[in-house]
Amino acid sequence: MTFSKAIIAVSCLVAGTAAHAATIDFTAAATKTTGTIAGVSWTMSTNIGTLNNSQKFDGQDSLPGLMTTGLALERDGYGVRSSIDTAKNDDELTTVRGGMEAITLTFAKPVLFTGISFLDLYIAKGASIGEVGNALLSDGTRVVVAATDLANVDNKTKRAGYASLDIAGIITKSVKIYIGLTNDKQGFADGALASVSVAPVPVPAAGLLLLGGLGGLTVLRRKRKSA
Repeated sequence: MTFSKAIIAVSCLVAGTAAHAATIDFTAAATKTTGTIAGVSWTMSTNIGTLNNSQKFDGQDSLPGLMTTGLALERDGYGVRSSIDTAKNDDELTTVRGGMEAITLTFAKPVLFTGISFLDLYIAKGASIGEVGNALLSDGTRVVVAATDLANVDNKTKRAGYASLDIAGIITKSVKIYIGLTNDKQGFADGALASVSVAPVPVPAAGLLLLGGLGGLTVLRRKRKSA
């Protein structure tokens, strides 16, 4: 295998692994605070208060558009119940100037982080920026998901505030999820964790590149002997 072929092999392997990502569905009533995903065990913790997913899914007007997400939509996702949120929105992650609720997913071994989604992320009517979901990975990479649903269109519409992001894959051992401190004129900056997608870490790229380099050296040696 030549050096260039080794690079192609690595690219194909990473792409193939990301395509086989599995999802932790936090909108399913059966999802607890521990589990196994892509063959790796995970645990969920919070920096303050207690984890909570008691509220049932209430974005009924968004159901037709969310059918392709594969989420159970039995709950509004996971949040935190703590003293930070005086409005007691216990199914959401809340950020105020005085503090921030956060959820951290910790994996038993490194995984390939490939996506995340939120519920209850909104853009306030008349605002230029909405609520923002954040995922901080163990290497310091921050993944940002911006709200797309407009809040309070009328008194009858109940949108879900769904927003998601899929990426090629970043190796991590943990994911810290929180909501950015945005200028939300209609209340607190908050949102609920709907899902996280991960895949097994592929064979280390360095190892494949090393094999490719050794293959190239073998070819060179053969050519020298022939000469």
